Amino acid sequence: TDIDHENYPRPDFFQTFDKEIQWSFWQLSVINFSFFTLPHLLQRNYSAKNIQALKAGYYIMAIGPWFTTFVGVFMGTIGVAMLGKDAAPANPFSAIIEEVMNVGGFAKGAGVIAFTASLAAIMSTADSLIIAVSQLITMEIVRPIKGFQDVQHETQLTRYAKFVSLGAVA
Repeated sequence: TDIDHENYPRPDFFQTFDKEIQWSFWQLSVINFSFFTLPHLLQRNYSAKNIQALKAGYYIMAIGPWFTTFVGVFMGTIGVAMLGKDAAPANPFSAIIEEVMNVGGFAKGAGVIAFTASLAAIMSTADSLIIAVSQLITMEIVRPIKGFQDVQHETQLTRYAKFVSLGAVA
């Protein structure tokens, strides 16, 4: 259906951005291109099984944001149209996903992608925290106390790291 720009709840959604917002967009784009230099990605470089697995992971990470960004813009625009400018639900994300998924078809698929992406983001953050806690405690506390300084003790250090990770999860 066509959107009536005069009666749309947020007509400013369809206006050309000012120079400040455009500059912020390009800054974000440059930051996104430098994403592959972040420490957690460098760690994945070291832990990759082989170069093909590393390339596949990077291809997926390069393409994935385009899908999630499209879904985010789609859901935001549709959510504003469905909820209206006066609606202020307690949890807007859940309300918009529910409304979008009720439409069915492509919108339902977009809602599933958005829900899955949000769940993956939560899991990724938790995983990163568990890894950080495990490494911090194992390398900065257990290793000096136990005197593990050479390669022969890596198996024991790994075992301690697993227990620390389990304790952090618990």
